[in-house]
Amino acid sequence: MATVVWPLVLSFLDVPAAVNVLALTNARLSRRLLRRMGLSHVVCCVRPRYHLPSTPAGWKLLGSARTVNLRGHDGVVDVPALAKVHTLDLSYCPQIVDVSTLAGVHTLNLRGCARVMDVTALANVRWLNLSRCRGVTDVSCLGGVHTLNLADCSGISDVRSLGSVHTLDLSQCVRVSDVSRLGSVHTLCLQGCVLVVDVRALGSVTSLDLSFCLYLNDVSTLAKVHTLRLVGCSRIVDVSMLGAVHTLDLTFCHRVNDVSMLGCVPKLTLCGHEDIDVTAALAWLLTRATNGPAP
Repeated sequence: MATVVWPLVLSFLDVPAAVNVLALTNARLSRRLLRRMGLSHVVCCVRPRYHLPSTPAGWKLLGSARTVNLRGHDGVVDVPALAKVHTLDLSYCPQIVDVSTLAGVHTLNLRGCARVMDVTALANVRWLNLSRCRGVTDVSCLGGVHTLNLADCSGISDVRSLGSVHTLDLSQCVRVSDVSRLGSVHTLCLQGCVLVVDVRALGSVTSLDLSFCLYLNDVSTLAKVHTLRLVGCSRIVDVSMLGAVHTLDLTFCHRVNDVSMLGCVPKLTLCGHEDIDVTAALAWLLTRATNGPAP
């Protein structure tokens, strides 16, 4: 499947080197012509230093591409013409405010679009990146999104409606404290959520990152988590109940000094521990030697 490069209207298109590229100089391309030539997958990437289409016809044709990347382009303001694009990257486009016409986009990256506030129309987007969209405060409508990135969205505090999201990134959401309804999330990142203290509801999460949750001290309910990161959780002392975890990162958990009960953990990281009991550490190493290397 080839990829079209359309230099006259888009000025510059950047595509992966592994993809076959066909350069066409005729600006009057139609979707029918593209289909006739067997070029059904069109990737368009316009770098910030190049001009955007200046006519409605140019925008219409740009909107007929399957994948469009306008990352960092300060000339992007209105986006209705892109409503039918499958994969759309508008990250760091500082002038974008209204995204209500993008409800049909499958994969949408709005990272760093600081003026975006209302995301109610994006409830059916499959993969959505709103990281660093600090004007967004209400995400109650996004419970149906499969993969949702809200990292560094400092205006968000209520995430109770996101329990059905498959992969959820809330890192650096410093106002989030209640995660009691996120127990069904498959992959959950709460890194730097300093107000999160009670994680009893997260015992069924498959992959859980609680790094730098500075006030967290009780992880006794997380024994069934497959992958658990507790980097920098300096108040945690007792990890004896985590022996069934597959991958466990205790880097800079300075108060943890007894790992004797973690001998069955296949992948254990203990960087930054100067006070670990030598006897306990040797017991762990002996158990690993007996049970064999991690799979």
